[in-house]
Amino acid sequence: MTNADNSSNKKPDNGSRAERFFSLFMSSQNQIYTYILMVIHNINDADDLMQETATVLWEKFHEFEEDRNFTAWGIGIAHNKILTYLRDHRKTRAKFNDDISTKIIEHAQSVVDEKKERVEAIIKCVGKLKETDRKLISLRYEQDIPIKKMAVLVGRSVDGLYKTMARIHNALQECVRRTLIYGELP
Repeated sequence: MTNADNSSNKKPDNGSRAERFFSLFMSSQNQIYTYILMVIHNINDADDLMQETATVLWEKFHEFEEDRNFTAWGIGIAHNKILTYLRDHRKTRAKFNDDISTKIIEHAQSVVDEKKERVEAIIKCVGKLKETDRKLISLRYEQDIPIKKMAVLVGRSVDGLYKTMARIHNALQECVRRTLIYGELP
C-alpha cells in the first residue's frame, strides 16, 4: 500500500464530517443563539458565548450520536457555557440568586422548545394543504416571489391571489393552533 493510500485510510470522511457538522449547526444556530440571548442580555457577551459553544460543538462532534437532536445537544452545551459565564461574572452582573437564574434558564429553554414545536406544526399543516395551495406557498415563501409576479405566473388577478393567500394563511394559523393545543393534526 502506498503512503497516499495509507494516509487516506486514516481520515476517510473528514470532509463529510465537516459537511455534516456545518449542516446541522447552520440549521440549529438561531435556536442556540436565541437561547443564549434570552439569558445573557448583552449582545457582545452572547456573541462570545455562541462562539465558545460553536467551538465546543465542533471539538466534541465526534461524540455526537446521529439519533440525537443536534439543537438540544447544542443548547445543552450553551447551557453549561452560560452557567460558567454567570458564575464568573457574578460580581459584575445584576444580583440574582441561583433559583431566579435557574428559572430564567428554564424559561429560555421552554421558549426554544415552543419555537421548534411551532415549526414542526407548520410543516405538518402545510403538508395537509391542497396541492395548489402548497404550490402557492412554495412560490411565495420558498422562491420569494412577490404576489404581483405570482399572479402573472398562475394566471390570476392580484386581488384574487391576495384573498387566496389570506385564506391559506388563516387555514394554516388555525391548523397550527389546533396542532399545538391538541398535540396532533385534526
